[in-house]
Amino acid sequence: MPFEPRGPLRASRRLVPDVQGEPSHKPPHSRAARAVSARRLTPFPPVVSPVPSRGPVLPIRLRYVVLLVAAGLSLRSLGGRALAFWQLHGAASDFANYAACMAGPTGPELLGQGSDGFSRLVRRRLVASRPDAKPFAPCVPALDAYTRGARDARRAAHETKAGDYEEYGALPGEGRPMTSVAALAVDVSRLRELHEAAWPFAPADLGPLLRPERSAKVAPHPAEPARPARGRGLPPFELGYSASRQLGHGELLFAGQGANSSAHRSDDGGVSWAGVDVDEPVFAGVSGQCATGDGRVGFRLHHTGTQLRVESWLDGSQDTSFPLAAADTRLTSFACDGGAAVAILNGEERKTAFRLCPHRAPCKVLSVPAPLRAASDESTAMSIARVKGVSIIASERAGVVRVISSRDDGETWTPAVVAYDRREQQQSAAAALPTHLLSLGSRVVLYAGAERSSQTYPVLFSSDFGASWQGQ
Repeated sequence: MPFEPRGPLRASRRLVPDVQGEPSHKPPHSRAARAVSARRLTPFPPVVSPVPSRGPVLPIRLRYVVLLVAAGLSLRSLGGRALAFWQLHGAASDFANYAACMAGPTGPELLGQGSDGFSRLVRRRLVASRPDAKPFAPCVPALDAYTRGARDARRAAHETKAGDYEEYGALPGEGRPMTSVAALAVDVSRLRELHEAAWPFAPADLGPLLRPERSAKVAPHPAEPARPARGRGLPPFELGYSASRQLGHGELLFAGQGANSSAHRSDDGGVSWAGVDVDEPVFAGVSGQCATGDGRVGFRLHHTGTQLRVESWLDGSQDTSFPLAAADTRLTSFACDGGAAVAILNGEERKTAFRLCPHRAPCKVLSVPAPLRAASDESTAMSIARVKGVSIIASERAGVVRVISSRDDGETWTPAVVAYDRREQQQSAAAALPTHLLSLGSRVVLYAGAERSSQTYPVLFSSDFGASWQGQ
């Protein structure tokens, strides 16, 4: 009986090929061979080695690397420009705070434009200040904020008195020229650098960024001085004592005495004058007198050889005569109204004296601020007027004409008002300055005069005793 394998061995027989490729049905010849054959034919699961999974392999190209580097550098540059824009905002605010404190509400815009308008406003504010004031000292904190605490000559200039500036034209005793407006120059280079570094975030114009903070100190806008009218017809020197009278819509003026007398008429309020005959009947009784209004009260100067005296006249008759000064004293300016006469004199050692001569009363010293007494006629041009009991004095130094007035015969004086500034009018040093005062009724005229009647000169008018001035 042939051997029939059972179980796994039987199944494996079918899987073992013979030499010809057909399954062999021959049994193994020995027990060992059968065991080996059984082991060999037992099915085992195949051993599969794990293979790591990989994504799709992309080629690395040089242009991608360049683009990534360029993008990184661009982001870094934009970050720096954004930081510069943030710094620009802070610097522009500090800049605007300082400019508003120095020159008023329009200061930031003018300073940002780099025009001369800012320096003109700063100078105008300086010239209009009192000599002992420090108009720019309140702006020092704003200056420190803009310059980041840098302490230099500009800070010292901000703490200087107005009278110590060369451009102020201080009278003797008011200040000594120690500095110039040029020391207040503002360096805008930092703002320009930040503006360039903040592109493209910053606007093309800095104007929208130059806005002062609400807590910033803003100076009042300096008042623009009046532009004078162009007058003609009056001589370029003090008229001494003169008599003025209104005739219809015109003004009549009789000046001087004796051979030096002259008469003038104006039909445009005192801007232009034309010469008239001194022998006109309208001038009868006023020749050689200082008189205003109806001419009932007048004053006359008289030299006795040893003295210069002031005579009081009423209705064409002399009432009193009182000494004014020694005969060798030079009379610089003389004026009067219906109540008193006033005079400026230069005597020994070029000392300046001021006198007040009430009608029918002795002359006395007119008390004026000390700097006026210390000024000489060589360095300071001065003129005096009298209108309705108010004494008015004009003085000129460094091209600036200032006017003060007193309503109580010299007990107190108003602060000086800048009536004319040569620099503001952009005139040359050779141009004539309006330094002569003349009273026409209730108005005061400040004029320069000219050698020839065809020549023009600046002329200003005041209807409030010198507190303000207009060109017409």
